[in-house]
Amino acid sequence: MISILNILRIIGVILVVLYAGFYIFKNYENVAILFVGILTIIITSFLISYINHKNIIEPFFISNSFDKLSKNIKIKHINYDDLRVDYVYFKDDLSITKLSISKKEEKNKIKLFNGVLFKKDNVNKKPFTIHSSNIFKKLDKNYGLCKLDNTDFNKYFQVYCEDKIKIYEYFTPKKLEKISQIAKELNKKISLIYEDNSLFLYLHDFRFSKEISKEFELGIRLIQEFSN
Repeated sequence: MISILNILRIIGVILVVLYAGFYIFKNYENVAILFVGILTIIITSFLISYINHKNIIEPFFISNSFDKLSKNIKIKHINYDDLRVDYVYFKDDLSITKLSISKKEEKNKIKLFNGVLFKKDNVNKKPFTIHSSNIFKKLDKNYGLCKLDNTDFNKYFQVYCEDKIKIYEYFTPKKLEKISQIAKELNKKISLIYEDNSLFLYLHDFRFSKEISKEFELGIRLIQEFSN
């Protein structure tokens, strides 16, 4: 089923490209081609997302004793106008949320974040924050970019801190190596914020796949590294 929907989505993309080609190069405007192409992309994308959630994501979390949360969440450290939550699963002091965050700029809506948020409560705040996107406001005006002695780590993480000595003491070579290896396996941009005794771990442009067991484990391992 998913394979068929992926094929249909590709066909929709082809129709949109054909329309663009006719309009730009031949000045032949056929709105029907564009409409069918866009509609196909939207419908197939929705169905693929829905089927993945029902067949993969929901069964995984339910089988691991997570509860589903219906209410929306609030995030203080992002300046946004619109927050859409696809799902929230929680157990004890851990919640997993698929969400997208947008902000209005003049007449346009700018997508700030689209991915998965791991939130861990009862975590002591550390003297740094990590931004992989400019959507996060700095929690302390004295924070500045702190480069660490690990090329792989710096590829996935941009650490902001006030006291570089404390950062070098916290991020030992062994810890840097372990975190970098996890980030390599996830291969996504990562942001991390400490706020109100909670740790917010953002995986940018990420959604769970058939490898959800492995992806979930990698997220938990990152949380453990940044909680200690």
